[in-house]
Amino acid sequence: MHDLSLDISINNITNDDSDTLRSILLTQKILLTLIPVFFLLVGIPGNVITILVLNRPTIKDNIFSVYLSSLCYFNIVTLLAHSPRFITQAWIQRELYFTNDHFCVFYRLFSLSVVTIATWLLLVITAARLFFITERTKRWIQSYCYPPFVILGLVVFVTVVELPIVAKWLRFRDDNGKPVLCHQSSKSNMVFVQIVFQMVIPAFGIISMNLWIVLKHKMKDYGLMENATSARLRKHLVGLLAVSSFHFIVSTLPLCIYFPNERRIFDLSTPLGQAKAHLTYSLVALIMYSNNATSFITYCFFGRRFRGEFFKIINKYIFVECPTLRLTVPILDTPSDSKGLKASGTETSMTDVGLKEELSTAPSLKMVSSSEIPEGPRMQAPRESLI
Repeated sequence: MHDLSLDISINNITNDDSDTLRSILLTQKILLTLIPVFFLLVGIPGNVITILVLNRPTIKDNIFSVYLSSLCYFNIVTLLAHSPRFITQAWIQRELYFTNDHFCVFYRLFSLSVVTIATWLLLVITAARLFFITERTKRWIQSYCYPPFVILGLVVFVTVVELPIVAKWLRFRDDNGKPVLCHQSSKSNMVFVQIVFQMVIPAFGIISMNLWIVLKHKMKDYGLMENATSARLRKHLVGLLAVSSFHFIVSTLPLCIYFPNERRIFDLSTPLGQAKAHLTYSLVALIMYSNNATSFITYCFFGRRFRGEFFKIINKYIFVECPTLRLTVPILDTPSDSKGLKASGTETSMTDVGLKEELSTAPSLKMVSSSEIPEGPRMQAPRESLI
């Protein structure tokens, strides 16, 4: 978020404070090296695998595939843009240094924009879930032609908002009134503006829309008919929404708590207090970036249709090496839940289950051959939700 530089001298302090300061700096060096490397080792391959699965022909044209693929791309860029900052700070106690001020400003704007876009994409995905339920009769909701324009509009919107924030943030003057170029100080009020725009607004929107989705599924007009299958699917949906909300809150709440209380908790007038504050900030910032390294798990691997496609890829490569070994993914929990539903390798969304239940109550129709069906305009089958 702000500049990670830490200029602390251990001279002119007591021996006890000196030992404590050395231990803090050593702890910071270890954590700021290992945690970003762990995020890169988990986040980059995980997001790449997710993109490969989402681009399979069977689910490629799904509207959620476009949003989730874009989220994975921005997660990768965010991890690549911010991880070097922490690793550099761990070894030289200084922020990434750029001799060219214009390039430095561009890097600050770019690094803040990509993480903010990735956060707002979670809000867009949640809104897509909600519209898929409330406006499912409108054909454009299920079209995959619109998501690219939505994502492009989001990129433009975030960049336009971030421009004045970064421009004002970088106009910083130190305690002596001297201007400091390309330095994002934690003393600037722009820190709070950035937190509100990057975290508070998306968090409020995600939690509110998740609650709205749960309430909609309890209504007769939008929800599911009461039976064993719908109860199980509703339980799965509530669990998924709770996990996604909890995951976002855990990753953003520590940073929102830290900044308003930084000067209240730590004595920034002493080197030891500065070191403690800096270590705490580094840890809460890493917690925030953990969202970019692990959000693909919450938003993709919890979906049964996605898991089905993922295991198809795994089975394909396992079959080459060991033809007798095959992995299976159970779609239905119990045999009693499978009444009226065809077991398949894809996830059945709650909307599709509602349609199947409505069709099951319709009068039976006589089967005719395809030659007896008159020619007419073809209708596109409704797409399933990945989530």
